[in-house]
Amino acid sequence: MSISKKKINEAVKAFQNIELLGTRVGVLKNEPRKMSRGGIHIPEDAQERAANGVVVFLGQGYDSMCKDPGCRGLKIGSWVTFNSYDGVLHGFTIDDEDYTVLAMDARQVYFIAKEGVVDGLG
Repeated sequence: MSISKKKINEAVKAFQNIELLGTRVGVLKNEPRKMSRGGIHIPEDAQERAANGVVVFLGQGYDSMCKDPGCRGLKIGSWVTFNSYDGVLHGFTIDDEDYTVLAMDARQVYFIAKEGVVDGLG
């Protein structure tokens, strides 16, 4: 499943008042597929761990502290891939809406998807 543009926009707006420290980024994780393409339910313990999502906020020191070229180019709305075991999951409820966001160091992001590639990340 892919994250809808509406959900992304709501998350970006909701997290405007939350700041991460340092070069961390907040990623709204893509939900794992709960049904196979043929319509068969996939049990929770057999689902793949999501390893992609969209950046919904950047740490307050991202621009000034991230001198490493490996973490340049991230911005709010970037679709990214990462190791599914990196970062720390945080649950938030903002305006009665639940969000699960992964906070990780910007250098833990492996790829930034270019325009037109996003459909392949779901």
